[in-house]
Amino acid sequence: MGAAQFRPQLAARPARVGLAEEPQPLGLPILLAVGLLVLMAATLAPERPQDQAAICQRHNGPVACRVW
Repeated sequence: MGAAQFRPQLAARPARVGLAEEPQPLGLPILLAVGLLVLMAATLAPERPQDQAAICQRHNGPVACRVW
């Protein structure tokens, strides 16, 4: 008996003629939304450690806020 030829079966996928699966570029609305979120974070977040400590102590005790 000769060597049997083994041909693996590929999963059946519908053939799409003329449609290439290329990644879509980010749209302008998504880029604007991301830019708006970054701008809001930069303007609303406190920059001084004293401000951050005051926020922490307002919601927690001083012992919980001692991280530095």
